[in-house]
Amino acid sequence: MKKRYATGTYMAWMVVLLAWFIVTETGWVVSSLIPSPLAVIRAFGSLVKNGYNGNSLLYHLAISGYRLIIASVGAVLLGVPLGLLSGFSSKIHEVLDSFIQFYRPLPPLAYYTLLILWFGIGESSKILLLFLAAFAPIYISSVNAVGQVDENYIRNAKSLGASRKQIFQTIIIPATLPHIMTGIQTAVGVAYTTLISSEMVASTSGIGWMVIDASRYLKSDVMFVGIILMGVTGIALNSLLKKIERRLIYWQYLDEQKTSSKLLTVILAVIVLLSLVFGLSQGVSWGNQTLIRIGTIRVPNDKQVAISMGYFEEAFSDIDVDLEYIFFDSGVAANQALLSGSVEFVEMGYTNGIVALASDIPAELIWVHDILGENEALVVQEHSDYKTLEDLAGSKIATPFSSTSHYSLLNVLNMVGLADQVTLLDMETKDIVAAWQRGDIDGAYTWEPTLTELKATGRTLIDSQELNTAGFGTYNIGLVHKEFAETHPEYVVCYIQALDRAVKSYRQNEENVVSAVAQSLELSEAEVKDQMAMSQWVSKEEQLAEALLGTEPENGAMVKTFERTIAFLYDNQSITVKPSETAIRDFINTSYIETIETNER
Repeated sequence: MKKRYATGTYMAWMVVLLAWFIVTETGWVVSSLIPSPLAVIRAFGSLVKNGYNGNSLLYHLAISGYRLIIASVGAVLLGVPLGLLSGFSSKIHEVLDSFIQFYRPLPPLAYYTLLILWFGIGESSKILLLFLAAFAPIYISSVNAVGQVDENYIRNAKSLGASRKQIFQTIIIPATLPHIMTGIQTAVGVAYTTLISSEMVASTSGIGWMVIDASRYLKSDVMFVGIILMGVTGIALNSLLKKIERRLIYWQYLDEQKTSSKLLTVILAVIVLLSLVFGLSQGVSWGNQTLIRIGTIRVPNDKQVAISMGYFEEAFSDIDVDLEYIFFDSGVAANQALLSGSVEFVEMGYTNGIVALASDIPAELIWVHDILGENEALVVQEHSDYKTLEDLAGSKIATPFSSTSHYSLLNVLNMVGLADQVTLLDMETKDIVAAWQRGDIDGAYTWEPTLTELKATGRTLIDSQELNTAGFGTYNIGLVHKEFAETHPEYVVCYIQALDRAVKSYRQNEENVVSAVAQSLELSEAEVKDQMAMSQWVSKEEQLAEALLGTEPENGAMVKTFERTIAFLYDNQSITVKPSETAIRDFINTSYIETIETNER
């Protein structure tokens, strides 16, 4: 039976690998969505040889393993005794159980920011997050195991004069071990799935962080390597736990069970995987489009004005479509949505637009939402000794990687020659605030509304408006899915008309616009007004100026800006492909704005 099961397993994996090879090598799916097996193998070889982000692949695996093992061992050492005592003693159960049941269903990310606030951004918060994820399953399995002990064993022991201590040691513990080991295996699996969450914030190492970082730049081959390594190490870890189980409870360990159900599960998984692969390979069709999905970052900009004032609905009023607004907290998520065909219009920092271009995401740049100014800035703690940019040597500065803030910060550090003397931490904006309040970071380059929080107890050293003057301008841009635009160019024209109307309404009637946006975003009018004034909005006429997008076929200064930024990101290994000037010009599509201009003449 064991041999037959092994043969079935090998055959199932052979089918999966063959299907993977066929759909990628024949071009049924784009490489950014599913890389070929050969690309994954090459990426693995590169990681083994060169490492990732300055650390070897073995180091990333080791640091993740360290976090997981420390947390899991701690959860076992505390969870098993407490669970057994709670199951054995009703008084202890009354004290402990309600607390465990309260936190057990909470998603780890729901309280991770609190752990960072309380324990800092170092290893403590990461290990504690994994510990909490593993502790509850171990505790609960131990409690339930005590409840399943045969009462006859306990009665017989009592009749022979055994004390409660002796009953606990000689009956309860041995009888509960099988259930406890099952709980430990489950708990380690839960902790392993939480590993990526623990490495999301302020990390520059770990196999989970490597996958997250690769996703920011849509390096799908690196992502697959990381995921495969996690799967393989997970299997290895489970095998180790099985061996420990054999040694501890050898008297109850059953030899090989029937494998038909396991084989069916494997076959079902293969069928589901093949269905997904072939489903994705068919692409997304917009032939009968009735729903237009508009991605937004929900900040006071021209798109939010168009949403709050109802301009999009009015622009599409003569067309039988429904509009859906989808919130994205980052350009990374927006790019992923574009790649999967689950959104038509999105906005993002233009560095993420470059990632889209370099990753062959089917998208076009059709609008510049704003030229960033005082709404993005480098702020340091007020009480610190960092008075000027040159003083930043040895500091720890946080910023969301692959964002316009990250690009601006790298340029600032290069300008003052401190690129290798400052520790950069990849943190989401909400976590930057928590780390700032704890004093874990010396500074941050971020945007509104987080920026206002930091400014309250900080000092601004430089902002994006000053960098723009120095020749390092940054922008928020609007993209459209290319296939959708080719199928429905008239929809893109309507979309741009709504944005242009928003820009001009803001300039002509600021008070009404500010009031509408403040109500929509549930912010004060003062906050909205200040944030709107921090960047430069651009009308359709200004979009076509030589200083920005220009007109086809030559386009304007944005092409050179893209070239310079692409070279910078490529040198910093943020992207692995340098799009050509022709690719950039193809990516910037001003034909929709020009159509409006022509129709209005």
